[in-house]
Amino acid sequence: LPISCTIPVTVQDSACPLVIKIPESANCIEGESFSLSATYNGDDVTANTNWTNGDSSIKAASITSGGLVKCLAEGTAYIFAEYGNEKAFTILDVKFSPVYTITSSTNISSLNFSRNGDFTIIVKGSFTSSKLTTLATKLQKAASTFKYELDLSNMIGITEIPNQTFYACKGMTKLSLPEGITAIWKSAFYNCTALEKLYLPASLKNLYSNCFDFCPITEIYFAGTLKEYFLMSKDYTWINDSASYDLYIENELISDVTVPSTISRVVPGIFVTIALLLSSNLFKRLLFPTLGRPIMATFIPLYSILVSS
Repeated sequence: LPISCTIPVTVQDSACPLVIKIPESANCIEGESFSLSATYNGDDVTANTNWTNGDSSIKAASITSGGLVKCLAEGTAYIFAEYGNEKAFTILDVKFSPVYTITSSTNISSLNFSRNGDFTIIVKGSFTSSKLTTLATKLQKAASTFKYELDLSNMIGITEIPNQTFYACKGMTKLSLPEGITAIWKSAFYNCTALEKLYLPASLKNLYSNCFDFCPITEIYFAGTLKEYFLMSKDYTWINDSASYDLYIENELISDVTVPSTISRVVPGIFVTIALLLSSNLFKRLLFPTLGRPIMATFIPLYSILVSS
């Protein structure tokens, strides 16, 4: 009978003439690849070894005829090597990947987000709006029991986030947008009910209606100047349950704006303008627990102070 053994290290086992070698650098995590090799009585026989997957459905990992392993999904894979009349096998325990790196060549439809476990999605390189929509649709269909961060900061080729693109992506907790984005259109991130942190580029000029409505945002990081922030956001109406967020300009905390829940429509530029009138300790911690409806503030024509400060 052929000898079967599992050697998940690069050490020869004298009890088994056919040995499968796994590189010490191999990482059995979803999305990773590495090459196996085989020795017979100490001689390298990789080129003449027949490699097969013991899992006919090839769920956890696949292997090519040349011994290249591709880790596909969390689970266990049995990899068999055959050289002449000798056989050996190794067991690969593929782990869940906390990071998905997506490029223009990634088959987004094959990605499996339907699991419990927090993770990060990183989009790199040239991308199209249709590809971004495909990703968003995949996330919208995923279960909301896990949380994830969406990092688009290294994405190029897109200048606007279209209407309703990431509508109701309820697992998203953090969003980073790339330099080059100039507009976020209507309801683009509407009802992302876990979204708390925003990283916005200096290139962003327009926020259109409802784009971040019903997102419990607590921190906004803006890469531009304070003047550019208010020019970008002064006409946008924020709606969420707590209407409170910290504003960071160049990673420095500028303000903590808190508005009572009875005020449903909040214009941040107007409130900070009022603070210029009422507070000598500007942009430190601004609280408006009894302020009336924002329509009252629109009669104070102080945008000139805002944009020149």
